[in-house]
Amino acid sequence: MNVHTVDLKKAAELWAQNVSASQIAAMFGVTRSSIIGFTYRNREMFPKKPKKVSERRIRAEARALMPKRPKPEKAPKLPSPQKVAKIEANEYDTSRADFQKPLHLLSSCECHWPLNEGSPFMFCAAETDEGQSFCTQHKLRAYRPRIKAERERDAA
Repeated sequence: MNVHTVDLKKAAELWAQNVSASQIAAMFGVTRSSIIGFTYRNREMFPKKPKKVSERRIRAEARALMPKRPKPEKAPKLPSPQKVAKIEANEYDTSRADFQKPLHLLSSCECHWPLNEGSPFMFCAAETDEGQSFCTQHKLRAYRPRIKAERERDAA
C-alpha cells in the first residue's frame, strides 16, 4: 500500500501564493480531490480564494452605472387598413365550377384563383402560362392595369 503524506503548512503556503489545487497535488503526488478535501477541512489554513471577475461582468456593471439613453418616441399609430372590396364571382367563375380542385391537387400550371369562400376551398384549375399563378381571365381581375398618370409619376 502506497501512502502519500501532505505537508499541510507547505500546502497552505502554496495555496496563499495562488497555486492551483492541481499543481499542489502534483507536487505531493496526490490527487486534486484530496487537496480540495484538505482545504475544506482546514479553512483556517486554506482561506477561500476570491472569485475571478470576468471581463463580461465588468462591462455589464459599468453599463449599469452609465446614464440611460432616452427612449425614442413611438411613431403615431397608423389608421387601420381599409377592408378589401370583395371580388364577386362572375360567369367565368360559375362555368369553372365543374373543373374546380382543392389546393393540394393543383399542379404548378393550373390557376390558383379561389372560387368559394368556405371550407373546403376550391380553385379554378384552368391552364396557366408557365410560371403564372392565374389563368388569363383571373389575371385580368387580379392585376389592375396602371394608369398613364401613375406611370409618368413613377418615371420622374
